[in-house]
Amino acid sequence: MMKRSPPDPKVFLFVCFLVVAIGGCGLALICYGWISLQKARASLDWPVADGRIVTSRFVPDSDGGRKAKIEYVYTVDEREHSSHVVMFGGLGDGGARGIHVGRYPQGESVSVSYDPDDVTTAVLEPGVEIHATFFLGAYPLLAATLLGLGLNTIHRLFFLKAMPNLIDKAVIFLFKGKAGLAKFEKRQRDRQDSP
Repeated sequence: MMKRSPPDPKVFLFVCFLVVAIGGCGLALICYGWISLQKARASLDWPVADGRIVTSRFVPDSDGGRKAKIEYVYTVDEREHSSHVVMFGGLGDGGARGIHVGRYPQGESVSVSYDPDDVTTAVLEPGVEIHATFFLGAYPLLAATLLGLGLNTIHRLFFLKAMPNLIDKAVIFLFKGKAGLAKFEKRQRDRQDSP
């Protein structure tokens, strides 16, 4: 039977870096979602200014489809400001969806809630928050966690030549199933019994 060599340490370190990067992206999206949620909650108590929709239409997106583009102006202390944020939590589009083009036609007067500490931060629908960033962040964070557990098991079993602990057995079972776990445990016992 041919003996397998342990994984290359450089490849292992690269994969570790990749896992940390994926997890970091997931965590960043979750943080962005949390900040948006806090703004959405705070916007319920913001003052309201009169505003007007200046753009309400569909524009082409990078995928060949189309997306809603809503822009509005509002006046605070006799100074005009503009924004595109319909609701908090959208990924760069201000939360605008197709339904908003019909709801906010161009030229319509609207009530705009604005942050009294930063009047350039405003929203048309205060208190509403899209939770997409939480889900988008949770998936890479979960993937990074599972991959990290797998890498920990590989490191312990192949580099440190340690006996598998409960976490290692759970990871092996997760990735290889019950048959894979039994096969691995048999190989470990055979390795211990041999001189």
